[in-house]
This record gives sequence, structure tokens and C-alpha cells, in this order.
Amino acid sequence: MKKILLSVISVFLCASILRGAGQYSITMFVVRPPFDINFSSPRHLMISFASNAFGMYQSVPKYNMGHVYVSIDGPESHVITGSSRHKSSRTGWSNFIKGYGLGMLFCSFPGRLDDEQKINFKIASRYRDGSLSFIRFIISKATYDRVMEYYKEYLIRTEYQFYNGENKPREGLGAGCTAYAISFLQVAGLLNDEFEPLWAQAVRVPTELVGGPLTGHKVSGLKILASRRWAAADEPHFLFKIYDPLLMHNWIKKVVQNRNDRISFYISDNHALSACPFERIKIENSPGLIFDCRNITTPDEPIFLVPGSGSTGCSAK
Repeated sequence: MKKILLSVISVFLCASILRGAGQYSITMFVVRPPFDINFSSPRHLMISFASNAFGMYQSVPKYNMGHVYVSIDGPESHVITGSSRHKSSRTGWSNFIKGYGLGMLFCSFPGRLDDEQKINFKIASRYRDGSLSFIRFIISKATYDRVMEYYKEYLIRTEYQFYNGENKPREGLGAGCTAYAISFLQVAGLLNDEFEPLWAQAVRVPTELVGGPLTGHKVSGLKILASRRWAAADEPHFLFKIYDPLLMHNWIKKVVQNRNDRISFYISDNHALSACPFERIKIENSPGLIFDCRNITTPDEPIFLVPGSGSTGCSAK
């Protein structure tokens, strides 16, 4: 009972810190994986993923690749959301056994939105162990309205039913947890391609390691373990790109730790965020950044870039 009471108090205290009175904001909460994910080769990627999937650690729930939530707040409203694979879906390991190999990286799985009532408690439980980091963006009313319009339309289109896929939620082509969260920052005009080398992984997956519907091949786990490099640009491959919670978490942590550095040490002076007042904070052992972005112009481009059904060429039912 005492533990539950402390959790409730922690939830409300942390929420009050990150939800300024009378302000509109977007907050991205990043949960790092229990162990580092190694993208240096197909072999290392498979080994590090297996270490997270089957390793022993205390954090619950366990996120094998990390996880990201996003909160949208106004003076009288609060929405917190995240994208996950559906709990009833067992297609991941089933398809791996069927010989999908690294074709799994491109497949769409049955998806769902995280339970709002549980997210706050999941976040609060991670402040102490430092596996969580966060960035809060204070935004204008116009930007807030645009982001909320995107969120509501996303629900109406039921795009959340397609997890992963091509990780292009604004085009209706699926979204993992990071692509989903990042899309809110893109809709708000707070993120551009400059952050890709800072927060994203991009690898050329050799076609010979891609099984399933994309190629019609079967690929064994042993073949992946024997593969020690990604494909060169002139070799047959599929490009896999994903925003990586580990890179995002480490970047936030680095900026917060180096308190005397200007933000321009980490992003160029040309980026809109470089002109935004910001502060570094910590909630227990979790590092965070707060940017005041109220002067950034609200984008006027379409919220959904291409109307789509959410399906991909490698869907897993």
C-alpha cells in the first residue's frame, strides 16, 4: 500500500514539474533499452536484441529496443500516448522462425496505443533508476491546436493499428514507438533532418538476409549470426532507418551533463531550437531538457503528407 501511495505522489509531482501553469507543451519521454543495442553489424544487432529480449533485469515492462511516449498538454487538457505492438500479437518470433530473417525489420504488425492511465505510472517508476530521459517543448496555442488536430485525426484513421512497417505515420505507412512520437515534433515544426544523424540509425540490410514477403526467401538466424557487415551502397540491399531510443537518451543525457556547453555545441545555429531559451533539469536520476519554442512559427504544410491505409508490403496478420 505504501509503495502504491508513493507512486501516486510521484506521478503528480513529476507531472506538475513538466506541465507549466497556463502553458501549452509537448513532452517526449524516452526509455532506453536495458542493454545497449549494437547496430555495427547484422550479427551484433541480433545478439544485442536477444540480450535485451532474454536477459535478466528488473525494469517492467521490458522494452527490448527502448520506448518513447509523448505528452501533449494545455492549460485544461492532458493527453499522453505511445505506440506499441498489440499484446495479442505473437507474429514476431513466429515469423522469425518461419525464415523472415531481417525482413522482420520492415514488417507491419498488429498495433495499439498504450493505455493512458498506465503510462504515467510506468514513467514515474523509471525516474529513480535513470533509464528515462525527456524533452519538453513549450509551444504556442496555434501549434498546440495543430498537434491536437493531428492526434485526433490519427485516432479517427486508426493508423495505430499498424505497428512498425515503413515507420511513416504521416503517410499512413505504419509507425513504431519512436516514429510515432517523432511525428508529433515534425507536425509542430520542432524537428528537421538535422536530428537524423544524432538520433537515428540507418543501415543497409543485405537482400540475402531479408526473408518473408519482401523477397520470398527464407533466412535462418545462423545466417544472420555469420554476417559481420552491412551491405555497401552498390550491393543489393534494403535501407532500414529508425529513430533509436538509446541514441536519443544518450544525447539528452550528454547535453544535461555538460552544463556549461551552449546548445549550439549539439545542434547548428541554423536550427530553430538553437534560438530557443532552454534549461537543463533532473527529476531524481532522469535528465531532461526544456525548450521555450513559443516563437517558432507554426507550420502550414498538410498534417498528413499522403493519405494512406496504413498497410505495407510486408504485413503480419
